[in-house]
Amino acid sequence: MQLDGERLFADMDRYNMGFINVNNFANWVCENCGYHIADEDLPILEKALDGVNDYRITREGFIDTVSVPQEPEEDNVALQPSAAPQ
Repeated sequence: MQLDGERLFADMDRYNMGFINVNNFANWVCENCGYHIADEDLPILEKALDGVNDYRITREGFIDTVSVPQEPEEDNVALQPSAAPQ
């Protein structure tokens, strides 16, 4: 599964401020995924998503953290099994 970090962040950043806090993130997860993040887990989550510890999860930081880097096309072709010559 590949996450679209930009789309997810845009959905969480309702006021288009360019940042959210860990409570915004936890509320979004609860509302959209049906999963409650326990209060005792918030500091660890905040540390993972807020690299500079300024209590703000930036768009760039969120996207870098949750998005899976896409592999170049050449690598994808090389990984596909080749057809055996007949």
